[in-house]
Amino acid sequence: MHNSAFLFFSCPSAVIIEDLDVVGTKASRSEANASFISQLRSQIERINAMEVEVIVLATCTELEAVDTTLRAPNIFGKEIEIPVPALNQREDILHKLVKSFSHNLTPGDIKHITSITHGFVGADLKSLLANSHLHALKIPSAANVINIRDIEECIKIVHPSAMKSILIDTPNVS
Repeated sequence: MHNSAFLFFSCPSAVIIEDLDVVGTKASRSEANASFISQLRSQIERINAMEVEVIVLATCTELEAVDTTLRAPNIFGKEIEIPVPALNQREDILHKLVKSFSHNLTPGDIKHITSITHGFVGADLKSLLANSHLHALKIPSAANVINIRDIEECIKIVHPSAMKSILIDTPNVS
């Protein structure tokens, strides 16, 4: 008879912890938070010590907010930064994303959207298009097609995820 914990870790596995900067924050020094961080670190160290194929991956949007004990090299091993898309990258992302929606956006409209979405990551751009699609559905005469007016209306409610970060590309402020 096998130990159930052994069976779980005997197969290739991935443990994904989303928003580590929220759950493993160094900002909150409460006893519960400190206990959670200690337990998390202990469990990750235990997994790392086992000779099994388990990957522990954590995501965050603000790396500096993660408690330093969780950033020790023997915990996660590597830190990989995925930068915020630059202007030309946002344009490429938008061209791919709009294919999933009915729209009448011109290449000039796409360039305009790109210029007003500084700090937006792919998920933000997708959210902007999804909200714009819902906006278009609410207008009877719009034929359920996204246009630039829908985008301009929805940009007021969809905010960029990365505006807290230091960005390399400079917004167009002309």
